Amino acid sequence: MTRFKKSLLVLGVSGCLLTCVCGVLSQERRTVYPPGSAAHGLLGDAQRLRREHNISNSPTWEEALRLGELLRRNRFNHQTADQELLQTHGIRTLEGTNLVLYTDLKPSPEVDILPQIFDLAVVEYCKHFHVEPRAVASWKVIGSLIGDTAKFRQAGLLRDAPPFSNGYSIGNRLWLKDQKSDYYRRHLLIHEGVHAFMNYVFGTCGPPWYMEAMAEYLGTHRWQDGKLTLGIMPQSAEETPLWGRINLIRDDTARGNRELPDSIFRFEPAVYETPRGYAWSWAAGYYLDQHPRYQERFRQINRQLTFPDFTQRLWESLEPDWTELNNGWMDFTRQLAYGYDFPQTLIDFTQGRSLTEPVTLIVRPERGWQNSGILVEEGKPYEITAEGRFQLADQPKIWDSEADGVTVRYHDGRPLGLLLAAAVSDKKMSSPGETPPGTAFDTPFRIGRHTVLTPSVTGTLYFRINDFPNELQDNRGELKVIVRAMP
Repeated sequence: MTRFKKSLLVLGVSGCLLTCVCGVLSQERRTVYPPGSAAHGLLGDAQRLRREHNISNSPTWEEALRLGELLRRNRFNHQTADQELLQTHGIRTLEGTNLVLYTDLKPSPEVDILPQIFDLAVVEYCKHFHVEPRAVASWKVIGSLIGDTAKFRQAGLLRDAPPFSNGYSIGNRLWLKDQKSDYYRRHLLIHEGVHAFMNYVFGTCGPPWYMEAMAEYLGTHRWQDGKLTLGIMPQSAEETPLWGRINLIRDDTARGNRELPDSIFRFEPAVYETPRGYAWSWAAGYYLDQHPRYQERFRQINRQLTFPDFTQRLWESLEPDWTELNNGWMDFTRQLAYGYDFPQTLIDFTQGRSLTEPVTLIVRPERGWQNSGILVEEGKPYEITAEGRFQLADQPKIWDSEADGVTVRYHDGRPLGLLLAAAVSDKKMSSPGETPPGTAFDTPFRIGRHTVLTPSVTGTLYFRINDFPNELQDNRGELKVIVRAMP
């Protein structure tokens, strides 16, 4: 039995601007949907098919894919448009293995290569979702890339699409409005492609937060020298024009509007009427999929997309690490920047031990927060001394620093290279949406070469060198830190 209970879960059954019905979680932790709703019908079909085909309530990958195959029967229309009618309206056809794309845009390398890019994306979808490529060999998405909306309406290609801002998908159909950015045009295609792929393979995309987390995470890509890489951390705003998710998260966090994983899990469809919902869903998808401690659990949950308590099942798998997950999330969202070095900023949350004698430890400048292994006590003074020199950069020249930092450049209002500390309570969160102890990372202590620290909480002591989280790779050396409990 877990310690927390959810009050609301939602499930989406269509595309990016989805039609989704919210349901209230019962005491048995099952979501109840209004009879007659799309979600109610799909979940009812899934339950019936599991029973008829002896599919377990904890399905294997093979069972999950089999259920998806049963659910998609008669739900996908592969009929293409009349070519003569398209030509009449100045619409041409581009075709790849998995995509038929109608567009009124003039021929150009950036546009004409989109079916090839989509085919490469499908290969990556298969890898991510544990799907054999042969299972989607005959799958075809019918897409529209729209310059002039009137042409597509007159050609009958918008008949099934509601009004939308940038992109929309339902079943194996997707629609994209043209973008000023080649990157963002590809992003929308890959994003909507994720929805179409999940609907085809699993029969559903899951609840709103998850469907958009996966589409945004995988849609964030790099196309370079004929190679497509999905799920990247963008290195700069210039690499991903018009995307802007990182800036939205930074602005929200700076204004005190940071979302926690629990609040993201509760996102309803209305949240996605603005880019903010997509930004926070992207962050959740990136964090859970890239973090080595949570990645396996996050990826395995795909097998249970057709269950009404999908989010609850994911949460229960993460619950043993919920406090640590949230503590790491606090640092991730506080430090997030283009080129963020995720592997170098992972934090070890092993609880420290009480200090019985002075301890000497090494703090490395190329890492984020580093666990000292020391448990400090509330209201008790500790003398901290730091010795040594280390390298902060090697371009355009080598910058050396000591623990007081260098005042030629600042990060978060403090000198680059300054030794910082944070005391983080080891107390477990008592509810999933409670403010985590990791807020201590937001307001670290200035240590420098010498200070006396009197923590306001009892918890584990962490150190790091003040530097931009996207500029850690060229740091070298180490800092020797001595911690002594004072009488």
